[in-house]
Amino acid sequence: MDFRFGNKKLLALYEHGRGQEDFPRSAVKGFFKAVAAVEAMPDERDLYKMKSLHCEKLKGERGSRGERSLRLDGQWRLIFILGSDDDGKFINFLEIVDYH
Repeated sequence: MDFRFGNKKLLALYEHGRGQEDFPRSAVKGFFKAVAAVEAMPDERDLYKMKSLHCEKLKGERGSRGERSLRLDGQWRLIFILGSDDDGKFINFLEIVDYH
């Protein structure tokens, strides 16, 4: 599945490994695993089939904006939204957050 980064810091982390010091090692490792899993998926329905990602729609204001999360470790989550354009559907990764 196609993905994009709605945040320059996430793009720098993905492309160059910059910013790793901002997060625990387990969250960074989970980030790269989650992005690799998304890249290998044919469509967004597989996000829910892969139980280790704990994909869920967020509640409240974030949920009303269509935001969802993938669990990176016990504490950190990767927030994203689903989008589409002429090329088809894609995931737009927004941020890594401490979701406690």
